[in-house]
Amino acid sequence: MVKVLDADKGLAVLQLMQKNDAGAWEDIPEKMAPVKLFGDPVAQADAGGQAVEVRQGRSIAIVYAKGSSDEIIPTYILSAMPKWFGLIFLTLLSAAMSTLSSQFHTVGTSIGRDVYEQITGRQGQSTLVIRVGIILGIIYAVLISFYARESTFIARATAIFFGLCASAFLPAFIGALYFRGMTKAAAIWSMIIGFLVTAFWLVFVKAAEAQTIGLVQKVTGGKTSILAGRPNWDVVDPIVIALPISILVAILVSFFTKSPSKEHLDKCFQGV
Repeated sequence: MVKVLDADKGLAVLQLMQKNDAGAWEDIPEKMAPVKLFGDPVAQADAGGQAVEVRQGRSIAIVYAKGSSDEIIPTYILSAMPKWFGLIFLTLLSAAMSTLSSQFHTVGTSIGRDVYEQITGRQGQSTLVIRVGIILGIIYAVLISFYARESTFIARATAIFFGLCASAFLPAFIGALYFRGMTKAAAIWSMIIGFLVTAFWLVFVKAAEAQTIGLVQKVTGGKTSILAGRPNWDVVDPIVIALPISILVAILVSFFTKSPSKEHLDKCFQGV
């Protein structure tokens, strides 16, 4: 045990070990893991001539996956699920493949229709460009998967993207569907504020991303967050802050701006 975090709750940090060729246990360099200990000691063991207690406990998922975030779900399925569950996993894999196919086609269509045709003015003549865009999208995805396979880059980027989409677009989208008082100005300002708050939180507050970007260190003189030292704030995800603010902005601006005419609203909400 390297450090006891909370003795009452059984929280500690352990040094990970492995057996060497001679069958003796040895430390894995720079490999530690947080654990939750529970129950009374189950046995006694000898560690370098010193008797130590053996305790039971559990650690976080990435420890069981041997440090690879990509192996967390497969490890869980293999260790906790029955053997026949693999058939269900194949259906999940096929669903993921169809999603990837749609995304590659979207990338190619965006390059061809939204970029090539808009710049050149050649409407309906972007088929070849679309196909090239699909191929480039596949190559880019393979390269990112290869070079980032040992990191959490993809997971973090996905979380950031979905959080940004929710903060910027969700209030305007829900308001347009179900709130008759929603105005154009409210939707625009909700998107702008949602984006800005998310960007600010990523750059200056959330330590994991802010430290990588590096701007906060220059502003604060080396700190990884402007809220460093305040319990938990530097690990709070941007969506927790940005989404409520975006919703509030949408509501307030709607109340202070002119709504569309009743005839227009009746037409839009007909049958809703």
